[in-house]
Amino acid sequence: MSVDLNLPEDRVGPRPRRPSKRVWIGGVPVGDGAPIAVQSMCTTLTHDVEATIRQIERLQEAGCEIVRVAVPDRRAGEALKELVRRSILPVVADIHFDYKLALMALDAATSTTRRACARSCGAPKRRARRSASA
Repeated sequence: MSVDLNLPEDRVGPRPRRPSKRVWIGGVPVGDGAPIAVQSMCTTLTHDVEATIRQIERLQEAGCEIVRVAVPDRRAGEALKELVRRSILPVVADIHFDYKLALMALDAATSTTRRACARSCGAPKRRARRSASA
């Protein structure tokens, strides 16, 4: 199988970007023609504030503009206030499975939150109904 990666002859340059609304993550603009922002995810345990802050500083030195941290449990949620206070980059909280963690992220004044799974934040489960004749 071969794939042609060349541009079509009738198009010069990259595809046009689709229109979008500008939003701000901390002081970083995203969308509506803003330059593409470099973001990365921390690999440390979020509740280990010292290690996470060190990693955020290294990411900033490497050119990162937005940092994401996982919030899989209450300990990570409780660490958010200190992380946001000490971080040199806007912090995005990746929320896992529990709407209460999203509320903790809001209290910590993170730059924004991001749902990390389809069923997070208390989304109700749907049950299939069987008909009486089945």
